[in-house]
Amino acid sequence: MTHDILPTTRHVRELITHAEEHMNSGTEWDLKVSIIHADNSIEIMLKEYLRHCKEKSWREIEHMTFYELLNSCNDLDLVGTSKRFFLAYHDIRNAVYHTGTLAPMKEDVKSVVGFAKTLFNELHPELKFVEARIELPSEKAIHTVSSIMGFQPHMTEMMLLREFSDYLSKSGYTVLIEPMMPDKSRADLLARRGNKLIVCEFKVRKTGMVVGREAIYFLRAQVDVLKKKNPEKNVEGWLITNARFSKGTREIAEKQNIQLFDRRRLRKLLGNRNNK
Repeated sequence: MTHDILPTTRHVRELITHAEEHMNSGTEWDLKVSIIHADNSIEIMLKEYLRHCKEKSWREIEHMTFYELLNSCNDLDLVGTSKRFFLAYHDIRNAVYHTGTLAPMKEDVKSVVGFAKTLFNELHPELKFVEARIELPSEKAIHTVSSIMGFQPHMTEMMLLREFSDYLSKSGYTVLIEPMMPDKSRADLLARRGNKLIVCEFKVRKTGMVVGREAIYFLRAQVDVLKKKNPEKNVEGWLITNARFSKGTREIAEKQNIQLFDRRRLRKLLGNRNNK
């Protein structure tokens, strides 16, 4: 792809570099500029990928929302596995840009820049940046964006991920967010403690909706892959939701030896913070 879009590639790399320079300066104004530049670089990369790799016309692309761009680029590894992170950080950028009063936290800006670098590396490995880890948005940013925009499934899922990750960390587990699995898929969360490995899958639903059985089969497959790779480990699968599970899902989970955490169980485990 690179040979077709060298001018844009150069522009995007400069945008990301400029975003990182502002991030390192660390003032409130610099952090605002940084998150806007990094998010802008991501949008440009998605559009150029559609134009030059999927041969979409500019007319088809120019009015796409960010969500539509992500869906159209779902075959990119990073987008396909981390779409909710892109959406969450884009929402933070929008809150910063449109309210004018929200100052992003440096940890959030660092994560957005990291995602921009990682996407650039996937598209242009010969010009790659040093890669950054996938990080969860800060709790403050999640609450702020949720209060401005109302119910956003990806933001609710980010909060659930963060709270459950904190719970596991305090319980003595080492926690990895969206780790690469042996079959090249990504788990939502992987927890390690001694001889025990826990693969976690998170499903957020609106009030009244239930989680279906397909999530059980997906998680079971990840558990099996991890067991094959680590036969000496005790591997468990945990399915976590802010809603509830259907009767059929519970029956299948029991047969497949998958632990379920619904809204009621989460409230007992984490406290009544974000699972009303």
